[in-house]
Amino acid sequence: MKHRQKQHVDLAEECARAKRLLDEKYLEAGRLREESVVKGDQCADLRAQVAQCDRDIEAVKTQRAEMLREIHHLKELNDQKTREACGQADQLKGLDTEIARTQARIEDTTRLVDVRSADLRTK
Repeated sequence: MKHRQKQHVDLAEECARAKRLLDEKYLEAGRLREESVVKGDQCADLRAQVAQCDRDIEAVKTQRAEMLREIHHLKELNDQKTREACGQADQLKGLDTEIARTQARIEDTTRLVDVRSADLRTK
């Protein structure tokens, strides 16, 4: 009988140990589930951040493309204005030359008038 009682006590202790171990495993499983949920939420947040970064990158790419188009347009306008300025500079040079010739003719004419006026006065 003692042997049976000892077996019974041993079995009861082993059962209690198994229950404690099982309880610990349940607690660990619950903790791991909670960690998994938290990590799942973190992953979802990170995926949302990645998606936002992708949208931001696309927006920046679009903005950059628009800026490059604007730069190209402004370069074309600058080239056009430069050509116009060169044309106007050439026109100014031509006008300056013509003004100088006209001024020289006026001076020549003024000298002739002075000479004829002096001749007329002397006669």
